[in-house]
Amino acid sequence: MINSEITKFPSIPLEDNSKFKFTISYDWIRESINTDTGFIALEDALNKVDGDLKAAGVDILKSYEKYKDIDTYEGYQRLIDEKPYDLQVLHEYFGLISKYHSQIFGLLSKLDQEKYLNKYHKVFDIFFTLVPMKTSQWIIDSINEGKVIFNKGLKEIEHKDGKFVVTGEEVKEVDYLINTTGFN
Repeated sequence: MINSEITKFPSIPLEDNSKFKFTISYDWIRESINTDTGFIALEDALNKVDGDLKAAGVDILKSYEKYKDIDTYEGYQRLIDEKPYDLQVLHEYFGLISKYHSQIFGLLSKLDQEKYLNKYHKVFDIFFTLVPMKTSQWIIDSINEGKVIFNKGLKEIEHKDGKFVVTGEEVKEVDYLINTTGFN
């Protein structure tokens, strides 16, 4: 049994990197810091990301609109089967930017940090993925085989006679329990 809100896409590996561009680096970060304020302007960072993605023919806002409502394992199976190019690029890009993300965020002014969190974070967040495609496929196959079930709205977990009794949308008795709700 898995207790989860499905929020991460399967990571689709980039098959053709001929147009892929990633120009963020520690040097770029150092060069982008305004010497008067000590901050990086949010617009500069967004333009950098947008320029890199557009070089590969990807519009992040269009991709966000296309994928934001996919939150079922059937939808994820479709993505694994179709391997959309824009999602390949976005996963590759956000996999690379993840090592710079917290430093860039920390170098934004408080006003720009708030603007990022309120306006852009939800767009970027769905493309930061932690689930490899093979793992996603294994989970989907396990669901289809009846080996894995989801129980949303988990209210109670009881350990009884070597099994777990979980109460959520339904009451189920299971051998294994994986709580994937995250840290919050």
